[in-house]
Amino acid sequence: AYVKLQKEGGGVERTIFLTFNAVSQRYEGTYNVPSDAGNGKWEVFFVYASDKAGNKYYTITEGNSRLYQSFT
Repeated sequence: AYVKLQKEGGGVERTIFLTFNAVSQRYEGTYNVPSDAGNGKWEVFFVYASDKAGNKYYTITEGNSRLYQSFT
């Protein structure tokens, strides 16, 4: 599973790979923002997941989606 982050205004994109945490029962990932990245708002704009049975799911998030997240 992975999510894609995009810096507001476009142009800068990052992929964050997720792993399942058996304790929290959630898929989790970390992105360390480089010190020279500059200020700005980042948004989750794409989510992809698949399972061992071959099922796949993806979505492009939008501002009204319950998956939509942004952070600064």
